[in-house]
Amino acid sequence: MDVTRREFLTTAAAAALAAGMGNYAAGAQNKPGPGIEKGPYAILTSLETAGKWGKVTEALVAKHKDRANLFTYKKDPSEAQEQLAKLGPREIAYVCQMAEAKPENLKKVSAVARSLEKDPYFDAILGVITGLDEKDALKLVECNGIEPKVALLKAERKLREFLSYFEDGWYYSLWHGGRKDGQGGSHAVMKDGRKTSEMKGYQHTVFVLYSQLKNHDVDVFVTGGNADYNIWECAIKDTKDGAFLASKGSLTAIDEKALAAFKAKRKYQKIGDQREFTDMDRPKIWYAAGNSMIGQIKNEDSMVLAAIRSMGVRQMWAAIRGATAEEQRLGIGLQHYWGPGALDFPEAALASQQNFVYSMEGQKTKAEPDAFVLYGDPSMPSKIRRHRIITPPYVMLVKESKSGDTATLDMKYTVVTDWLIAANPEFLTKPVYVHSDKLGDKKVRETSDADVAIWGNRTFTGLDFSKKGKLAKGYEARIVIEGKLQR
Repeated sequence: MDVTRREFLTTAAAAALAAGMGNYAAGAQNKPGPGIEKGPYAILTSLETAGKWGKVTEALVAKHKDRANLFTYKKDPSEAQEQLAKLGPREIAYVCQMAEAKPENLKKVSAVARSLEKDPYFDAILGVITGLDEKDALKLVECNGIEPKVALLKAERKLREFLSYFEDGWYYSLWHGGRKDGQGGSHAVMKDGRKTSEMKGYQHTVFVLYSQLKNHDVDVFVTGGNADYNIWECAIKDTKDGAFLASKGSLTAIDEKALAAFKAKRKYQKIGDQREFTDMDRPKIWYAAGNSMIGQIKNEDSMVLAAIRSMGVRQMWAAIRGATAEEQRLGIGLQHYWGPGALDFPEAALASQQNFVYSMEGQKTKAEPDAFVLYGDPSMPSKIRRHRIITPPYVMLVKESKSGDTATLDMKYTVVTDWLIAANPEFLTKPVYVHSDKLGDKKVRETSDADVAIWGNRTFTGLDFSKKGKLAKGYEARIVIEGKLQR
């Protein structure tokens, strides 16, 4: 069965991921998943913003040409829902001013993106185009793509292996000290995919990060840690590593003394060692995995606005409110969709959001799909073109057969490596493949150590490792599903 544009969207690009994994396992480097023709591109904005930020919407229309469709609303984004549903867009770019980018409004836009069809899943890749002013918003539109080669990570240990996807980069521990698991006070420097050196007991990492962002060709910035809408602390439960502080579109690296002064009065003060971010126009992706509220736009001091203006950030995935533990795990899970190289960053964000929906609807957890937001053009190319093949955690082979109006899908999962399992075992219990919405009346004919969830015409499959205890390389699971072809 051919993979259509619509099916691609409703599968959260997971089918592309699965195909990409299969290609890598077979030794075919940098091949994408199922080829699809790009569908319509929707631009959603309020009448007020369309009038004030006309250059932004005009630039988007010019950039996406025949695919572009402009939708406006007067008071509420839901006013455009019916028209959007008729169009069936592949992407929705929501153009909004700072006041419209607050969490309560973005939640409404997210609801629209999930309401174009009857199921609870996202029906388009949603990207938010915003900025402190029209000029900053244009920066997101004018970026035509990022080829991620060099990464800078200040994150938890489970993200350390993510660095090996890139040609060059650095990893720094999120914990300065006091941890028994080896995270505290150490960092690893990677080059050409190999660890070249390791140090312990470092301090003031904030200025190391500042220097690398300013003086090196960093394409991807990955962070964890303590955060609020206007500040990101470089370590957890330790102020020695300093912080990034946003103020009116400016971004400043501050030391321990300045951080303590800010935390005491919640007000920016010129104390201690501070270095302002300037001349950092190289386009970057900021993947804020698990950060609480760093993606929230509250006022002109918000981190997102400063990152766009002062650090060259052109795409950002971040939490817009205090995320639950489950949401943070799902936010971190984006790396597994993006890392294999089959998906662009916005597609990986969509896949992660669909995982949020599955977790919320199917597992009854407290994860909500609007906890994280993608800022930037939702169609921007950004696949990781790895310089060497990294074996994914498992591959999936799908055999499809037809008999009259009945189709059979025979899926086999095979675990091919251990390292990613050890890094984030919870993720691998989530669904990774959603079957065609052209297949109705589906039923599970056979299953072996696999997890299946059917929601309307969507069928998720994943691995249920609980039956095997500790997972190991070579483990296999199988699912056979039958259904009626929808004409």
